[in-house]
Amino acid sequence: MEATSRGLHVHQMVGILPDRARELYRIPAHSRALTALAIGYLGAPERLPEAMRARDLTPRSRKPLHEFVFAERYGEPSPLLRD
Repeated sequence: MEATSRGLHVHQMVGILPDRARELYRIPAHSRALTALAIGYLGAPERLPEAMRARDLTPRSRKPLHEFVFAERYGEPSPLLRD
């Protein structure tokens, strides 16, 4: 939220290579790299290669909350998701 308040955009990523991150960023053995964040200002879409531009400008869809926000048990709808 702090980055957004400063006009920056943040994109969290999973699927990183933890061993490579450990090597590249000298992460100590008692810590683990699980995710990465890209933080920066938006660029002009017309400067992107065509394939990236199409992907970047395509509206994104998200998994519905009822598929992963549960109450007391897995699969039990949360009362937070009232219609």
